[in-house]
Amino acid sequence: VDNGGVAQITGSAAAGYVFVDQGSNLILAPGATLTASGVPSGGLTGFEHIGASGLGTVTQNGGTNTNTGDLYLGDTGATGVYNLNGGAVYTSGDIVVGLTGQGSFVQTGGQNITYGNHVSIGEHPGSNGKYTLSGGLLLVYGSESVGGDSESSGPGLAVGTFVQTGGTHTVMQPLELGDNWGAGTYSLDGHSS
Repeated sequence: VDNGGVAQITGSAAAGYVFVDQGSNLILAPGATLTASGVPSGGLTGFEHIGASGLGTVTQNGGTNTNTGDLYLGDTGATGVYNLNGGAVYTSGDIVVGLTGQGSFVQTGGQNITYGNHVSIGEHPGSNGKYTLSGGLLLVYGSESVGGDSESSGPGLAVGTFVQTGGTHTVMQPLELGDNWGAGTYSLDGHSS
């Protein structure tokens, strides 16, 4: 979805990769199914890129988003936003909120489950990522870094913020704040983490 377009999925959709950019919106309705898998041109396997060179927004009100690769929000000079209000997101790869740009993941309900190596909130220098959890479940089978990442390099600062006012946040491997080249903040308001 590109150039200010809006796409709403109410049934089933499958693609090699999902790209939402340049002021565009992708909406998943209750009961919808989106699957990103396979190997399209360029070798990007099951890849979802939200906000590569402009603003990209995904709003999931229900249904299932299954991704066999990585989910990236916000590349250099761009902003990626994911609003999870219901349903489930299953990611086999990594989730990066603020790759080298601005990223925001707002979860008010549903389940966000990643089976990959890690979740990174504000990964590379110059990035700014924020995850807001007020309901539902965030389950990370790998590690999680808030502000920087072990793969980060170069001058500048990666800024990551995690705000939890509800829901459940479970990380099976280490949770790191302010890793390599980063500044991380975690705000917890009386809920499990």
